[in-house]
Amino acid sequence: MLTALGDLAVALTPSPVRGLRAARDRLNDNFSGWDRIALDPPADLDPWAGRHLDRLLALAARARSALTGDTLVHTDLRADNLLLTPEGRVMVVDWPHACLGPAWLDTVLLLINVRLFGGHDAAVGRACGRLNSHPPAPVRLAAVATSGVIRRWIPQWARRTGLVLFTALIVEYFVLPQLAGARAAAHLLARVTPGFLVAGLAVELASLVSYSALTRSLMPPGSRPSLWTVLRIDLAGLGVSHVVPGGGATATALRYRLFTVAGMARTDVITATAIQGVGTAVVLAGVFTAGLVVAFPSTRHNPFFLVAATAAAVLLAVGAGAAVLLTRHQEQMIRRIRVAAVRLPRLNPDRIERVLKNLGGRLDALIQDPRLLRSTLTWASANWLFDAASLWVFIRAFGHTEGLQGLLVGYGLAGILALLPLTPGGLGIVEGTLVSVLVGFGTPHPNAVLGVITWRLAEFWLPIPLGAATYLSLRTGILRPDRLLPRSGPARIGAAGSARGVGRPRGAGSASEEAPEVKEAVLESE
Repeated sequence: MLTALGDLAVALTPSPVRGLRAARDRLNDNFSGWDRIALDPPADLDPWAGRHLDRLLALAARARSALTGDTLVHTDLRADNLLLTPEGRVMVVDWPHACLGPAWLDTVLLLINVRLFGGHDAAVGRACGRLNSHPPAPVRLAAVATSGVIRRWIPQWARRTGLVLFTALIVEYFVLPQLAGARAAAHLLARVTPGFLVAGLAVELASLVSYSALTRSLMPPGSRPSLWTVLRIDLAGLGVSHVVPGGGATATALRYRLFTVAGMARTDVITATAIQGVGTAVVLAGVFTAGLVVAFPSTRHNPFFLVAATAAAVLLAVGAGAAVLLTRHQEQMIRRIRVAAVRLPRLNPDRIERVLKNLGGRLDALIQDPRLLRSTLTWASANWLFDAASLWVFIRAFGHTEGLQGLLVGYGLAGILALLPLTPGGLGIVEGTLVSVLVGFGTPHPNAVLGVITWRLAEFWLPIPLGAATYLSLRTGILRPDRLLPRSGPARIGAAGSARGVGRPRGAGSASEEAPEVKEAVLESE
């Protein structure tokens, strides 16, 4: 493969295509992360990176200046863009990001990509050594420059102020009114039915097991862990997502790491996670739609409901149309979005294109495999419906039998709003939305408040200690710390370009103590 790339660089120097963008302009954003960090240092910036920030800035500038040349370069080489023919020839495909740059650029970027996803460590090491033995030591420079990639366009003080104000808003308008309602409804506690509370908890646990069964069903039969292991990993991720605002990304990263240590292939974990996200979102939208359809005959004269139903119908139609375009007319859709993205500030057309292609591929894989589609929809439906049933049981425990209309509309709307990365697990937003919708459909306010709060104790708060306990059981059992060490020794360059250590989280863009490659590059490149 490396020999083929060398031959390709020779054949494409000078570039047979003129008028292309320079690689320095094309990759400037990716190689300027340390400059952004210097302007707005994150609070969790590793002390080592802080002490050597001037040297990192200088090396990143050298890396950008080295991105000159007259070779036609691909700049997006990875496994799915390299094909092998039966005769052993290498075919390089998908050239939308081609530009003019140094002959070594594609090889260096591919080596970083291979190091990111693992494998071929010996071959990568030898290739890096050969490239670094000649000026400008491109692998070292590229590793340093890309390890500082970070996306923080809003100043840190503004982010913190906004978070405080938003939290105060949620507490003032959602949390405090519900707590006041709970105090007013205290008399209902004397008439609560303990059997329903136990049943509600059991149904909620069934929802969690269904989610893990969904996770496991999407994994290859030969390598997937046991349901008990999958359940513990999912609970660990769920606990994290209920603690950190926008914690879905952190939970996904934790689950990815634990599943790969448990023996899953990286690509299998990524594929399962993507399909799982699509499947659960589709079913949740279906639950909300079903609630709107059921409630329409009795609420069609309510202006508020008509506005909400119309907005939901438009959103669902847009989502369905986007899915069709992504799977049937992907190239045309991406081309038009790229044209629009170029004209808007802070948007990276290349990154948007990669995300859309990945999402389209996952949707297409789900549609083309009937067995996978049935399994995904079945377990995703069980997850959401058990969760909604748990809410119904908890409301029933306080003496009110909730109708199907209010349950599905309120639960579906609250679930959709909880997907927004505003507060951990939609804290405050879910409670306020559910109580308002339930009361609007005839549930007495005291019953709605106590039922929702009790349900959230099981649905939101209980997974936090359970997640911590299951994570500890994994770390002291089959996923003990010695198995969490990097398989190839040094830390790998992360997906966003940050050097990530193992065993403790680091802020994006930090060169941590577990990142010897970046430190070696700094020390040896002076």
